[in-house]
Amino acid sequence: MKYITILESDNTECPNVGTIPTKDTDSKFKEAIESHFDAALISFSFVDEQIKQLNDCINASPIDVLIKLDDGGEGLYKVELSQTWLY
Repeated sequence: MKYITILESDNTECPNVGTIPTKDTDSKFKEAIESHFDAALISFSFVDEQIKQLNDCINASPIDVLIKLDDGGEGLYKVELSQTWLY
């Protein structure tokens, strides 16, 4: 089955944010981000303007996503989404 793995780009110690299913991606993405960063997700945007949705990494190259969090201020972080196969 195909899944999406989320990695925190600037974190070398514990970059794995989570692995989410390809169905209901937006809400699962939000849950994984908020759980990993322990902060509320304000918004997200794609680094590449041609990317339109989180599932665009399926059967394609990984995509970079900028996330804005309410972590006491407005923190801006970059994560990478890529396709993962789990059996």
